[in-house]
Amino acid sequence: MADKGRRGASRVGKRGKPARTGKALPRTPPRTPPRTPPRTPLAPPTALGAPQPAPPDGPRTRRTRRASAQPPAEGGLVYVLSRAGLRQIDALCVERYGLPTIALMENAAAQVAAVAERMLLERPGPVLVVCGRGNNGGDGLAAARHLHNAGHATAVLLAAEPARFGGDAAAQLSVVQRMGLRVGVTNPADPRAAFGALWRDLPDPVLVIDALLGTGAEGPIDPQGPAAHLIGAINEARRLGARVLAVDLPSGMDADTGRGLGPASAPLVSADATVSMVGWKQGFLSAGAAAALGEVMIADIGCPRELVRRIGRPLTGVELRPRRAAGPHGAPDTPSDPEPSGLDGAN
Repeated sequence: MADKGRRGASRVGKRGKPARTGKALPRTPPRTPPRTPPRTPLAPPTALGAPQPAPPDGPRTRRTRRASAQPPAEGGLVYVLSRAGLRQIDALCVERYGLPTIALMENAAAQVAAVAERMLLERPGPVLVVCGRGNNGGDGLAAARHLHNAGHATAVLLAAEPARFGGDAAAQLSVVQRMGLRVGVTNPADPRAAFGALWRDLPDPVLVIDALLGTGAEGPIDPQGPAAHLIGAINEARRLGARVLAVDLPSGMDADTGRGLGPASAPLVSADATVSMVGWKQGFLSAGAAAALGEVMIADIGCPRELVRRIGRPLTGVELRPRRAAGPHGAPDTPSDPEPSGLDGAN
C-alpha cells in the first residue's frame, strides 16, 4: 500500500489534474520548432535529350546544334537502321507479332507529345503540327490530339486535302476533326497563305512539329510543290523564334544518306530536336546531318527488341564524334550549318 504521507507527492484533483495549492507551478517555456531551410523547387523533368529550360531572367539562347543519342534501357545500346530495315521491322511487327500499325503510331505519338511538353515548359504557347498524308503525318495528328488533351493550344496544318489521307493517318485525322481541333489545309496554289491564315487570329506558334515527310520519302522534292513550300515555312517560323521538333527525321532528309532529297539545293527542315522512332537512322551518321537534326532522342514504340537487334546494328561511340565533310580533292572541310530557308522553300 502506498505511503500517503510521503513528502513531495502532489495532491491530485479531479480527472488526474494537479490540485491548486498556494504556490504557482513553474511554467515550461514553449518549444520552438527547429528552423528548416526554405525548400528549393525541383527542376522540371526533361525528356531524353530535350533542351534544358533556360534561367527565368536570362536571355533565350539556342542549344549547340549537335546530334547526340540517348541509350535505351536494353543494354545501353542504340541500333542503326536503314530505310529497308525499318520497313522490314514494320512488316514483321504486323505479320509475325500481330502488332496493329495504329498501336505503333499511338506509341510514337505519345513519345512525340511527351518531348513537346518538355520543350513547352521553357516557353509555353501555341503549337502548330504540320502533317503529311502518310504515317509520319498520322504520328503528328495523334500527337496533336495528346497535346490538345494536355491543355495546349494546338492547331494542325495538312499538306493535302483530307480526302487524300488514307489508312491509319485518315483514322487519326477523323478523330482530330471530331475533337474540334483547328485544322487548316494547304492551298496548292499558295501554300504560304495557308500557313499564315491558320494563325491570323492567334499568336504565332512557339513550337512547330514537323510531321510532313518520314523515312519512306525517297524521290526528289518538287521545288514548287506544297512540301517544299511547307519546309520553307517551317524554317521561316524557326528563324522568327519558334522551336522545331521533327518526327522521326527532319522533312526532306534522306533516311539512308542524311542529305536532302534531290540536288544540293533541295529543301530540308532545320530542327531543334528530332524524335527518332526505334533507332538511329543510317543517314544520321553522315557529315553535316547534325545541323538539321538538332538533339536526337530515340523513342521506343513497342517493336520487339529481338527484332530490332537482329535487323539493326549497334551504334558505336566513335560514330557519334563530330565529322567533317570532304572538300575539294578529298581535303577535309567543315560543313556549314544550313541557313533557314525563306517561304519559297529554297535552302
